[in-house]
Amino acid sequence: MGYLKTNCIDMTPRIKIRLISSDGYVFDELPKVACMMGIVKWSYDDLVREDAGENVDAPESPRSPRFLKVPILNVSGDILGLILEYCRFHADDDGRATRRKEKEKGENNTDNGNEWHRQYAEKLMRDTPRKLFEVSYASDYVDLRDLSAFTCKLIADAVRKKSVNEIRNFFMIDTAMTLEEEENVRKEYSWAFD
Repeated sequence: MGYLKTNCIDMTPRIKIRLISSDGYVFDELPKVACMMGIVKWSYDDLVREDAGENVDAPESPRSPRFLKVPILNVSGDILGLILEYCRFHADDDGRATRRKEKEKGENNTDNGNEWHRQYAEKLMRDTPRKLFEVSYASDYVDLRDLSAFTCKLIADAVRKKSVNEIRNFFMIDTAMTLEEEENVRKEYSWAFD
């Protein structure tokens, strides 16, 4: 995933990253997974350069990994879990091997990539689009550009060729305008409704 991935490959397996969500959920990840998020990569670079510091837990034994604690303050545990699922899929090879296997099998790729991406999109869109919005906001917060672009594309695809009322429902917008006020807006901006 862009420039963030280049330095993650050389990271020591003796240090793991402990991500802590806003609601206290803890995720222990390898640096190559967690450092796909810009916010974690910057913390990793800063704290490892200082060699330990207060955010690195001492290992229990010399062979145990050290944990770099990185709080992700604006992201809940369930949303952080979905983001990490995306990172785990793309950590090793950006998912290229999986896409190659699907092409070899002759599977028809969807607009959003491969079968894994289709299932991931269904998981985000299940029930209401609220989870999709939260993952989109959170991916922007943690600076995971590919996931942010993916979720924005899902949102754009979901509202394409929808009526105004369907778009309002999708974005859960409750209008306080009367029918007369709405008609005036439609007349004033008739070009937008053609």
